Formats: sequence, C-alpha cells, structure tokens
Amino acid sequence: MLDHDLDHLLQRARGPEPSERAVAAARGLAGDLRPTQRPHRRPSRRLRLAAVGLGAAVLLSAGTTLAAYQLSIPPFQTLPAGMQRLEHPIPLDFVEPDGTQRRCLVFLEFTDVDAADLERLDRAVADRAWTTDQQREVTGTAGGPAPRTEDEVLPDTAHDHLLAFAVTVVPTLSDDLPDGRRPTFAGYGASCVDGLP
Repeated sequence: MLDHDLDHLLQRARGPEPSERAVAAARGLAGDLRPTQRPHRRPSRRLRLAAVGLGAAVLLSAGTTLAAYQLSIPPFQTLPAGMQRLEHPIPLDFVEPDGTQRRCLVFLEFTDVDAADLERLDRAVADRAWTTDQQREVTGTAGGPAPRTEDEVLPDTAHDHLLAFAVTVVPTLSDDLPDGRRPTFAGYGASCVDGLP
C-alpha cells in the first residue's frame, strides 16, 4: 500500500464533518461545565519553610534591635569594672516650649562604695518624694525659671548638686578621681523620654 492509498482510506473512514454551528454549541457547553475556580492547592512544604524562616529572621532582628537599644540607656547600660549604679532613679519632669511633657530618669553612679552605703543611697533616692521644687533643687535650677529643655534640666552644674545630695546620705563621698581607697561619686546616667508615666 502506498501513501496515497492510505490517505484515501483514512478519509473515507473519517465520517462526515460537523457543522460550524454544532462545533460552536459544543464549545459553549464545554465552557459552561468547566469549573470557575482552580482546585485548592496546599502551599508546598518549601514555601511554608521559607515563610517560617523569614518570620523568625524578622523576630530575631527585632529582638536584637531592642536589646541593643536597651543596652545604650541607663539602667540597662553596662558599666566599667568597679562602677556601681543605683537601682532607683531620680525622676526629673519638665515641659518643653512646644508643650511636650518629658521625664528624665537620673541614675547616680559611684565607685568604691560599700554595699551598706550603696543600699542607703538607693533607699534615700527611692524613699524621697521628688516634688518639682526638690527636683529643681537637686539639679541646681531652683530659684530660676522652670526648666524647658533637657540641657536646662541637667545643666553642667547638676553634678555638683547631685553630689551634695549624695553626701547628705554618705558624708565620706568625694568626687575626686577614684583611687580605690575612698567612696567616690562618679557622676550619673540619664534617660529621657516624651510623656509622663
């Protein structure tokens, strides 16, 4: 059998061609029967693992950022060897010229203070009710206009006034450079935030 004979036999066996109208009707019915939505597929395991990994990375970086921030401000900030910081802060409240209320927490720092004296200093700070006048007295702004900025709340002279307050509790304190032999007022660390708690 030759190719020509095979083509002729196949064409006779094919049967009649459907009309254009019949083809259009069949396609219309098939389109109506087809589902309108794709079947629901579960996300692949790789996609779920990638999402979990991304979420864990975001949480880890958020935690690291928070920890780094906390380590940059008192009382979380680390101290050099031999330095001691009181647990309780002195609260200093003020209102900025634009009306924003601010609170600074001042943590006194010492060297070579024994545990009993450190406890007495911490208790003195914690037990004192820090009224506005007492806050201004301890920072050296008493008698002047109300402080309006962070620099006015903690001026350069605040060190002397904070030392004077600490000396009322532990008379042997000095502000000389630490020599390892006597208790020393080393200064303070401050953390200021908007709003009053």
